[in-house]
Amino acid sequence: MSAAVTADRRKRATLAHRAEYAALRGTIGALGALPWDTAVNAGARLGLLGYSPVRIRRDVVTSQVAFAFPDLPRAEVERISREAYASLGRTTVETALLPGLSRQQVLDLVPETHNFECVEAALAEGRGAILVTGHLGNWELGGAYIAARGLPIESIVRRQGNPLFDRYINETRESLGNRIIYDADAVRRVPRALRENRVIAILADQG
Repeated sequence: MSAAVTADRRKRATLAHRAEYAALRGTIGALGALPWDTAVNAGARLGLLGYSPVRIRRDVVTSQVAFAFPDLPRAEVERISREAYASLGRTTVETALLPGLSRQQVLDLVPETHNFECVEAALAEGRGAILVTGHLGNWELGGAYIAARGLPIESIVRRQGNPLFDRYINETRESLGNRIIYDADAVRRVPRALRENRVIAILADQG
């Protein structure tokens, strides 16, 4: 039984969850009818709405950028913050549309890598590999790319609040060859996966 199905049984969806999920699937369906570049650009524009006028956690984002880069002028802080929202919009749409791509199309989305041979060398030793990244760029595409390269990968994820979305996103990941380990199960499942010589992907800023 997949992790996604198990999650769906643990928590019942409310009416609000169903409404959110219906809106999400409707948006994905509409974007899926567009050419890839058009859909991704639309995602960036939708993401920018979170910066203005909706202002989803805008004060938090700008304050954190300013804290990380104290010497930047305010205009540059705001530019970086806006681009973060646009990037999240692009990433969300790319992730939603990934299941419609072939293995080769997934590979084509990553035309260049650096030091990927280190991952292959680690697996050649037969003890698995642990990859650590953050919510930078399209982390979902990273997992799909590794699977498309033919490497066995499992990603540690946090359970989403909406069980319908949780099942959808994890079924999306697994359909691309990226198995799921919920963080609550990581202590038990990660050692076994490493013994099976699999790649373990961790988002270090997930908490």
